Amino acid sequence: MPNIVLSGKCYLCMAHDGARAIDLDASLKLLAAAKERPKFEHAATAASCFQYEPSPVMVAQGIAPLVLGRFQTEDTIETTLFDFGVASTIFTVPFTGTLDELIELAALAIADQPSRNLIENRAREAAENLFQAIAPAVKQSKLAKRYESYAIFVLDKPETAAADDSISSFVDNHDAKLAQVLAGQKAPLAAQWVNAELNDPIGFLAEDAFLISGSAAILFGPNADNALEVLELVNVQLLELGILAERLNEQLGSLHRQLDDQDGVRALPGSIGRNLELVAWLRADAALQISEVADALEVIGDYALTWVHERASERRGCNELLADIERNIHALEAIQTALTNETARRSSHRYELIMILLEFIIVVLIMAELLK
Repeated sequence: MPNIVLSGKCYLCMAHDGARAIDLDASLKLLAAAKERPKFEHAATAASCFQYEPSPVMVAQGIAPLVLGRFQTEDTIETTLFDFGVASTIFTVPFTGTLDELIELAALAIADQPSRNLIENRAREAAENLFQAIAPAVKQSKLAKRYESYAIFVLDKPETAAADDSISSFVDNHDAKLAQVLAGQKAPLAAQWVNAELNDPIGFLAEDAFLISGSAAILFGPNADNALEVLELVNVQLLELGILAERLNEQLGSLHRQLDDQDGVRALPGSIGRNLELVAWLRADAALQISEVADALEVIGDYALTWVHERASERRGCNELLADIERNIHALEAIQTALTNETARRSSHRYELIMILLEFIIVVLIMAELLK
């Protein structure tokens, strides 16, 4: 088999949550005013295959290229700001080489901890610089510890492939090595793992082949750029859902502990109203955040991109996080119902006591008149 030569780019996506919300119009003005600062080379509304309201802001920043083994990133990174407080930074690594060399790059980007730390630290620094530059346009600014990363390989058709060779046949002939790229593993994978990594590639045109796994994706074909944007956004979605799931778990656990410490709902003298307001706020806040993330990922009537989004959400664990969030929201709903019922019970009990007191006063008044 002839030596396969591939060319393309590896996009390393890093998503950080740095605020509750961002005023994107104000951010653009602030970045335009700071354009003499060399680290912000360009800031503009991001071109997109999605319909946003408002549109995200893309900021290009010059950096010293990061060295990953014998590979290195370009000297510019692009960070996209979303109105719900996320900064998504992309490092680009140009690539031309064999499949074995692509495996080497994937292992550095996905599995090599020093390289991952280098990329994450630089992405966090870029996000911090941006949030500081747009501070007046940021609400509740705080860069979360949690982040999400994803490696996306956008590749041209192999140079050694004949004009009439399909991408699907190339994938079939080199499935084992492509699976190593997706897993970021230099050692050959077991057959079961190869099947798991390459299970059901998708694409819209005959020239398309999108291989999507939990840690990386390989994209071939004319629709690769649009698929790249979908995958970047799923990385953002995964971050926001993960943070929301963590926060709901913590808040629900705290509420349960409070109820347990005070022997249940009925033993909360004077605090039912406060707890009822808290639970209602948690439910509304969770619903609002899910809506914000879902709206940001709405594909404009494009079946192929919707397909990519659904596959990536499944492989990356977004569906499990959504299910966890929904369970917690149902638990909050049950607590809210219990608190509402207890409020009604207490109101009814107070009403009964008032009626008994009134009846007692009437009897006393009648007896007083009779004794005159």
